[in-house]
Amino acid sequence: MKEIRNVAVIGSGLMGCGIAQVFASRADHAVTLYDSFTPGKAALERILGNLNLLEAKGVMTEEEITAILARVAPCETLAQAVAAADLVVECIPEQMELKQDLFAELERLCGPETIFATGTSVMSVTEIGAKVRSRHRLVGTHFWNPPYLIPLVEVVRSEYTDPAVVDATMEVLRRCGKHPVRVNRDVPGFLANRLQHALWREAISIVENGIADAASVDEAIRLGFGLRLPILGPMENADMVGTDLTLAIHTYILPHLENAPSPSPLLVERVRKGELGFKSGQGFQTWSPQDIEASRKRLINYLIDVLYQKN
Repeated sequence: MKEIRNVAVIGSGLMGCGIAQVFASRADHAVTLYDSFTPGKAALERILGNLNLLEAKGVMTEEEITAILARVAPCETLAQAVAAADLVVECIPEQMELKQDLFAELERLCGPETIFATGTSVMSVTEIGAKVRSRHRLVGTHFWNPPYLIPLVEVVRSEYTDPAVVDATMEVLRRCGKHPVRVNRDVPGFLANRLQHALWREAISIVENGIADAASVDEAIRLGFGLRLPILGPMENADMVGTDLTLAIHTYILPHLENAPSPSPLLVERVRKGELGFKSGQGFQTWSPQDIEASRKRLINYLIDVLYQKN
């Protein structure tokens, strides 16, 4: 397939701006950005804020920042944004009909070789493409927040996606410094969110059943098996300890783990009471404005240190 050089990003929220930044990091890419609600100047300022964080940590120069921003062109219309696009990445709200209508419009506006990518984190890529005739060119690209830092991108093949489209998408992501993984089946949650929320379900259940409090759950993960995860995933770990031991452990413990098919009553109650976490200052734990700011800064600084300074 044609090599991807021109990338259009539709939606300039936190994810859209971060993804535009990722593609603009390549000197041979031209990136257009369109959002029907967010002015182009505000989108560029958001990208600049990300880049300034990297500069403050000493991993990017002022010259590199100027070059990246110069490769991002906000557009006033969707047609203008996608006119020359080899790849269009959708980053609009998680509303099925909204996404379906956008891709139907993109099919009208774009050339026959343009690849369409949906940035959905959980929705069916196949269903998103229901109104598209050329469904073979639609693929899922699930970036993780913040997308300009987290290496992983899940590349999800729908029931109709051409394997060549998956290959081309993975190649351009590699060129941008991302680590794409191929997801062979279009299932709810794809790959990593299925793993993440299986853990979250058990974590919330532990709090709900009085086994440990929320802070202790987080500490057990961060200071226990979580320390191994960047270099030792569960499948390798199972082979390391032996599949026979893994079987013995699972035979005993799996009947005792949470397997509810619906959200935890504790979680439902928190939301019903307006205890929404950082949004309200109270969730499973209490959060002051200072706590919230410190948590966010701690995450960004950690990611930059791991990805840039400790390679």
